[in-house]
Amino acid sequence: MNQEEKRAQRERQDKMDQIVLDRATRDKADADRQDAERAQIAAAAAPTAVTGAAPQVQFGEDQPVQYDDASAAGSDARQAARMGISATVTPTRWAAGGQTFGSEAEAAEAAKKFNTPEAANTRIGAVLRGINPERGVAFERANQQAKLGGMQVQRTEQQEADDKFNRLMLENFQRLGPWQGAARMLTETGAGGLAGATVRPVVSPDGKTVKFMSAKDGEENDMGLTYENSPAGVQRLLYDSSQLDPRTKIEWLRDLNKREEDAKFKGREMAVHERQQSETERHHRALENLSGERVANSAARIGMPRPLTAAQERSNAEIDAARQQVAGLSNAEILRRTAKATNTGRENPDYDPGLARAAALARRRKVGEDDQFDSRGAPARAASAQGSAQGIAQAFQADPAMKGYRLGSKTPAGRYEVLDSTGKLVGHYE
Repeated sequence: MNQEEKRAQRERQDKMDQIVLDRATRDKADADRQDAERAQIAAAAAPTAVTGAAPQVQFGEDQPVQYDDASAAGSDARQAARMGISATVTPTRWAAGGQTFGSEAEAAEAAKKFNTPEAANTRIGAVLRGINPERGVAFERANQQAKLGGMQVQRTEQQEADDKFNRLMLENFQRLGPWQGAARMLTETGAGGLAGATVRPVVSPDGKTVKFMSAKDGEENDMGLTYENSPAGVQRLLYDSSQLDPRTKIEWLRDLNKREEDAKFKGREMAVHERQQSETERHHRALENLSGERVANSAARIGMPRPLTAAQERSNAEIDAARQQVAGLSNAEILRRTAKATNTGRENPDYDPGLARAAALARRRKVGEDDQFDSRGAPARAASAQGSAQGIAQAFQADPAMKGYRLGSKTPAGRYEVLDSTGKLVGHYE
């Protein structure tokens, strides 16, 4: 390689090195610019806090010294403390969000506004406009659309709360009367600081007016709500009820929806538990029926009445006990204590799962003779005694103990096979 070629090669290498250096310089400049932009955006989004500004410092017994810079005041106070001189720093102004205020309360209110998402987005938009106008405009447009979307959601929820509140209020008025209905709605919504309180109406001795009392933590107070006990008073009550604070209605709606979802979940959970318990009981009855089949067959061969199996006897005993438990209770009382939820979707505080199970058992027919059940017009097993195939099928379907099983073919002995859900023979029916 001659000198010319070497010089040309060095020049090419120098140009390549310069290109690499220029690219690295541009990359570093871009990275520094991006870091600076991120720092500006982070500073715009950062919340503020209330701090003391323009403090006075009391050195010992001397007159207070006024400072414009809080850091300088703190430095001098620390220096005095090291020298054994007492120093008390007292701010005379307060700062928040780059502004100073004459009172701490004003600074706290300014900090509260400064730290709202809307204010932070406004500051970020201004920073982005300075960095890149197009980015700033796009950010502000997206922020405005999100704000409008949130307002639309809030309006929809407010409308739903108004509609449901007014509907339930009218239902309570019609079902309980205007005064009791209003008390129920005030209790459920917790309006006006009544959360956790129970409201009741009190009619005056002369019957001309009605006032509302609230009871909470064992103490009852007059709510200051008094109405004429007349149609005009009811109209005024309706108007006042419809003017309830919108935020209170929305909170009430959210709480009501949560209670309804909880009630549905508990209902599904209880249904699964009852179904599992029923399956377990049927399985145990099937096993005991099989063990008692030999005894029953032996009794039938010598002409004795076919005895009940242990499972059937236990089932009959449970039905008798359940009927004794609900005896003396009216249908309305049983319904009130066995409903899982009220008509407003709230969990029924009077719900008694034991009574609910007893009421369900009391409605079942015992195996064998059951005059009490038959006298109520329930389907009897007379068709079984006649021995017809149709009667056997009808009696089998009406027998609660056979729920979950199906009738098989007739055996030479005149009985019918009982099959489980898998088709396995578990006993006989006649």
